Amino acid sequence: MRIKHKTVTCVIRCRGRILLLKRAPTVLVNPNLWSAVTGRVEHGQSFEASAFQEIREETGLGKRKLRLVRRGKGFRLRIRRGVVTLVQPFLFDSRTRLVRLNWEHTDSKWVRPVDLHKFKLIPKFNLTLKSVEPV
Repeated sequence: MRIKHKTVTCVIRCRGRILLLKRAPTVLVNPNLWSAVTGRVEHGQSFEASAFQEIREETGLGKRKLRLVRRGKGFRLRIRRGVVTLVQPFLFDSRTRLVRLNWEHTDSKWVRPVDLHKFKLIPKFNLTLKSVEPV
C-alpha cells in the first residue's frame, strides 16, 4: 500500500485535561466522532508547521498560547483499501482552555485522560495517545 496523505494529530493539554473536539456531521472523515486537532499536511509543509496551522484554524489558539511538549512516533493508518495515511502525533500544552471552534467541529470538552472511554473517538485514537504518552 502506498502513502496517499500525511496528517497531523495534535493532542492539546491544559491543567491535566486534554481537549476533545466533536467533528461536525458535514465533514467527510469521521463525522460526529470525538478527536484531537487533526489535519492534512500540505505539499511542501513541515509536520510541525502544519500542526500549528491546524491548531490555529480549529481552535483559535496561536503559537504564543502553546508549548510543543513532544513529537510522537509517527504511524501508518489504513483509511480504505489501498490507501494509507502517515499520521504524525504531537503533544502541546496550552496556557488557556478558551477555544474558538471553526466549521469542522460542533463541540469541545476538556477531559481527564481516565474519562476518554466515555466518548465515541475516531478510530485508532489510542495510537496517537500512546505515541505522545504520558498525557
